[in-house]
Amino acid sequence: MALPMKNAMKVMKSSAMKAKTSMKAKAMKVMKKKAVSKIAMGKRAKSVVFRGSKEKTSGGLAKSQLMKNKRGKVVSKKMHAKGKTIQKFVQRWLDSVMTARKELGIKGFCAVGGKSAQGKALYAKAKLCTHLEIMALPMKNAMKVMKSSAMKAKTSMKAKAMKVMKKKAVSKIAMGKRAKSVVFRGSKEKTSGGLAKSQLMKNKRGKVVSKKMHAKGKTIQKFVQRWLDSVMTARKELGIKGFCAVGGKSAQGKALYAKAKALYAA
Repeated sequence: MALPMKNAMKVMKSSAMKAKTSMKAKAMKVMKKKAVSKIAMGKRAKSVVFRGSKEKTSGGLAKSQLMKNKRGKVVSKKMHAKGKTIQKFVQRWLDSVMTARKELGIKGFCAVGGKSAQGKALYAKAKLCTHLEIMALPMKNAMKVMKSSAMKAKTSMKAKAMKVMKKKAVSKIAMGKRAKSVVFRGSKEKTSGGLAKSQLMKNKRGKVVSKKMHAKGKTIQKFVQRWLDSVMTARKELGIKGFCAVGGKSAQGKALYAKAKALYAA
């Protein structure tokens, strides 16, 4: 009560503002609840989607695209069908190997093929059995098999031809430290800066440089040379030997600078 009216009002306002902000923060927390993902992740993603807990897997498979196989595992319908078609061809080979083993009277382990005579004989017999099975198939199926093999051969030939045609394009632009020398030699057309062979030359030290920059350097050298000559004559006149900075804080350096400046101006 002893406080002035203004200070009391300020205290009241600040407390009211704090209460408001805290209330707002609580309301925002309630509103901003964590959004639950509808995509199943991890090893058991398919089973989670099949159960109906999530909408689809990370691979985009919905419940309608899934099924349980005979082992009770949840798998993709498309992949299951693909596996069954592959199994048909594999099964034929397994049956032919089993018949070959019986005919040859092989018991116990024997590698199909390999370096052993028994393995080679088993492989040849199994191969013959599969060939006979194909011949025994109806004409339609045999034609399908022939067509598929012909198509595979065609596609492989096309792929090889495309590889030969699509050789890696060699760049005509020289890069790196020795770009100018590479262009000057004639291995590449131009540098990354756009300099062709006609725009390059060798300086007196044997380094490949730009003709334009070489000419520019020579013009700069004319102005620099005058100052160097004046400094050398000033050193001789003052009798300075060894290192001496032109200018600086030393009296000798100041005298050298003044003398060189006078000679340069003359």
